[in-house]
Parts: sequence; structure tokens; C-alpha cells
Amino acid sequence: PEPRLMREISDGEHQFLHTMGICLMLKNRRSLLLLDEPETHFNPSWRAKFIKILNDSINAGSIDENKNLNIHLLKDILLTSHSPFIISDCMPYNVILFKRGDDGKVIPKTARELEFNTYGASVDLILQEIFGMAHSISEHALEEIRILLRKRTVELIIEGSKRFGESYEKGFLFERIEELKANKKKKAK
Repeated sequence: PEPRLMREISDGEHQFLHTMGICLMLKNRRSLLLLDEPETHFNPSWRAKFIKILNDSINAGSIDENKNLNIHLLKDILLTSHSPFIISDCMPYNVILFKRGDDGKVIPKTARELEFNTYGASVDLILQEIFGMAHSISEHALEEIRILLRKRTVELIIEGSKRFGESYEKGFLFERIEELKANKKKKAK
């Protein structure tokens, strides 16, 4: 590949190089690595791979010249994130949620305390369980689906449903269509 100037790379590439550079810089030292949302500028594909790459690079830096794991060189990592991809690569006892109580105080709880296994959990489930999102689509599209659900004719709902991609929420439109068809049959009898 051709050499590139730092100003020619994306924010995500810059962030990735910065984070991996820190790992390389500390590879022969016992250290605590603090990473504050290191995946912020990554696309979803990079977010899904980030923990594996980070883990591989840290473990590679912890192998001595005789190819033995040197536990004295392993890194402790404290990482903050709002990415469900990052959380899906973490064991529940390593995921700490900070929620504000009714009294305004911040209460930390592990995902294990909440009896939610984050490791390998789907992005949709993490969005629901950790971030409290009832839906996995944007508010704008969800509002349009809600408007369609209030329609009283099958044809209008079918036509409107064609605008939406596949989602759990789109299924509500098909349920409404079946409900309207059933009501129409009842009235015909």
C-alpha cells in the first residue's frame, strides 16, 4: 500500500491506530489500559471486530520470547462503551451498568446481577435489556408504522408497508392486516 498522511485517513482509522498504538507501546509493561469509547468512529463491522482485535493484540504482547504466556505482562482494561457489539463480547460479570436512581444517585450493577448474559447476546437483545430500548428501529420509522397501524383498510396498510425494510416492528403491520381481514369476514357473516 502507498504511504498516507494522517490527515488522509478517516476518524475511525485514526482512532483504531491510536488505540492499537497504545497497546503496542505498553506491550512489555504491566499496565492498566483506560479506553473511553474507543470505537466511537468505527463502522458497525469494525465495532463487531474490535474486542477480538484488541484481545489478540494484548495477548500477543504478553507472549515472551519462548512463546510462553507471561501473566506479568497481561493488561487490565477498563473500557466504556455504548456499543451493543462491544457489550456482546464481554462476560456479564465484566459489564457494569450505571443507572441513575430516583434519588439522582448513580447505582452501578453488573449484568450478572441483573441476570442478563451479555456474552454472545444479540445486538437487539442488548439494546432492549441494557439500554432499555423497546424497539430496534429508529423513532422516525417507528412513528410511521404506528400511523399505518391506525389505518382501517388493508390496502392502505399493505401499500404503506412496502416502504419499510424487514424488522420485528414491520410484523405489527402484517398482524394488523390479518386482524382487519378477520373483522371483515365476521361482518360478512
